[in-house]
Formats: sequence, C-alpha cells, structure tokens
Amino acid sequence: MNCTSLTELNMGSNNLEGSISELNFSRLNKLSKLDLRKNHLTCIILISPYSCKYLKAIRLGINDLEGEIQPGILLLKFLSFLSLGYNRMTNITKAMKILMHCKNLVVLSLSSSFVGEEFPADLGTAGVEGFQNLRMLALGKSVNLVGKSSKALLYRFGQLNRISGGFPKELCKLPILGSERSTAQVDDIYLELSIYGFQGSTLVQYKLTFFPPAIYIANNTINGNIPTEIGHLKLLHTLSLSNNNYSGNIPEQLSNLENLENLDPSMNHLSGKSHCH
Repeated sequence: MNCTSLTELNMGSNNLEGSISELNFSRLNKLSKLDLRKNHLTCIILISPYSCKYLKAIRLGINDLEGEIQPGILLLKFLSFLSLGYNRMTNITKAMKILMHCKNLVVLSLSSSFVGEEFPADLGTAGVEGFQNLRMLALGKSVNLVGKSSKALLYRFGQLNRISGGFPKELCKLPILGSERSTAQVDDIYLELSIYGFQGSTLVQYKLTFFPPAIYIANNTINGNIPTEIGHLKLLHTLSLSNNNYSGNIPEQLSNLENLENLDPSMNHLSGKSHCH
C-alpha cells in the first residue's frame, strides 16, 4: 500500500479474501479509520494495523478472523472504536485485560467472537476504572459471565448472558451512570464509525445519543435484594431487571433516580410498597 496520504479506508461489505497479515499498513502513517467489516478475511487478529499509530477506529466484524488480541494494540493511543464481533477469537480474559488499558475506547463490540468462554472474574476494581470512557460494550451471544467484578462492565447489553448470584453492586460505581460531569461528556462524544442494528428486518444506523444510560440485566438468574446503592445512578434512564429471582422490598432509593424513564422489575419475587413516583 503506497497511498501515504490515506486517512480513511472503507472496504466493508465486499467479498475480500485472504489474510490481513499480508497487507502492509506501515506506509499508511495518516490512516485514522479502517473499516473492513463483512468480508472473508482471515489471520491471527490485528497484527499489521498496529503500525498505524493514529488509528481511531477499527471495524473488522463479520469476517473469519481468529486468534488472540495482542498487547500491540496498546500502541494505538487514539483508538476509540473497536468492533471485532462475529469472528472466531479466543482468550477473552487476555483480551479484556489488554483492552482495559485502551483509555480512549468509547465503543467495544465483541459479540459472538468468544463463544463458550467465561468472562474473567478477576478484573477487580481496575476493570471498572480501566474503561472510564466506554459508552457501549457488546458481548451478546459470546461469553458466559462469572464473577461480580466482570458484571460491573455490563452496564449495556448484559441481557441473556446467564448471569447468576446477587445484583452486581459494582454497576452502582460506574461514573458514566452517576456523575454529572458525564452528562456533558456524552453530549460531546463523536463516533468515528457508525453503529448499525436491526429494527425488525431493516438495517438502520444509530447515533450514540440513541442509547441513553441504561442497565439491561433481565432474563438471568440473579437473586437476593435490589441494593440500596442503586440510588446513586442519577443518570440512569432505563433499568431492566425482569425475569430474575429478586426478592425483598423495592428500595426506597429508586425514587432518587430523577432521569429514570423505563423501569421493569416484573417476573421476580418482590414485595412491599413501590417508592417510584
């Protein structure tokens, strides 16, 4: 590749084949966006593009990539958008422990890429603090989630992942859900690449503002009480807790959530008075 002035490369939704490792990105010093989604590309995941130090966005979803995410990705200091879903990747523990050091990540999509693996249970507090700018984490149809610390990262798209045990209280510490400073940050966020999803059978393009702060942990086997700490999530718009095994009273602290628009605690074993008004 000799296009040394190239800043964006979008070759998504084609029939490209071969190994990404055969492509020489070293001369693309100005490249900031790489979109090769929905092709038939292969190789060990993400080695060659690491030389493009100004990359802000990488989308390689829906290919035939395999292997592990390597520490070399940390050379991409400006990376804010990483989408690798629907590939055949391995070692989710290694991947998350590396990616938590990508300080500027806003969007991370790994859906259907680590099928059958267990999400790391030992990220600890550092796991939450390592994703300070993350606004969207997609792990759907990918991993089994174990451990309280791992659940702290699933403030979005935690549904249908077989979470068990008590309510993950680490969710209540996420700054993006509780800090007034975060409100201004969300307004200023710019997505380097678009987010796509389906409405019915129609593929549509979303903006990040379409996804207000939300917790979706319905359809799991979470038990125990809803913690009082949930009242700290001042910026929360949606709280979906349905079809679990919660018991006890609905905490009075829920009435502190002034931005809450959608609350669904249905199909549990809750009792007492509702304090939402």
